Amino acid sequence: YEVDGVKGVIYAIKTDNKGLTWCYLFSLDEEDLQWSTKYEWCNCISDKGAWNTYDPFNYYGMDINNYPAFKWCVEHGDGWFLPSQEEMLWMWDAVSGGTHKFDSPTVEKFNKVLTENGGEPFQETFYWSSTAGSADIAIAVAFMENSVVCLTPTRDKAYTVRAAYRFAIN
Repeated sequence: YEVDGVKGVIYAIKTDNKGLTWCYLFSLDEEDLQWSTKYEWCNCISDKGAWNTYDPFNYYGMDINNYPAFKWCVEHGDGWFLPSQEEMLWMWDAVSGGTHKFDSPTVEKFNKVLTENGGEPFQETFYWSSTAGSADIAIAVAFMENSVVCLTPTRDKAYTVRAAYRFAIN
C-alpha cells in the first residue's frame, strides 16, 4: 500500500465500537531500541497504540526523547505509532497466517514482499508494543515458533520495534 507518502503492508482491517472501520499497516523497516530510558508511569493501554504514542507526550508533558521506540515510530511521519499489545498480536496473526509458527509459508511471503520493496524482513524475536505494565515494565510480543507469549521486561531493554499506521476506510 502506498498513498500520499504512506508506504506499508496491510496487516489488519478492524471495526471499532463506534462503527468505524480501520485499515492497519506496518512499516517496511524495523529497529532494535529501548522502550524508554526513564521509568515513569504512563497510561498506555492494551488496544490503542496511536493513543499510547501521542497522548502521553502531547498532554502529560512527558519527553519523547526518553522513549526511543515511540520516537522512532513518530519519526516515520504523521500518524505513525508504536502498536499496542493487541495490535502487535494482530500483526503476528497476519504475518504467521494465524499459525504462530515463524517458519510458516505466510512469514516467508510477508518477508518476500518486504525485501522486494526495500524493507527489512521480520525476525524471530520479541517486538515491543506500546502497552505499559507498570512504571518500569512494558509488553513485548514474541514473534516466535508456536508463540503468542507476551513478556513484561524492563523498559530499558532493547527489543525490535516496527511502526504502524492506520486510516479509516468508511
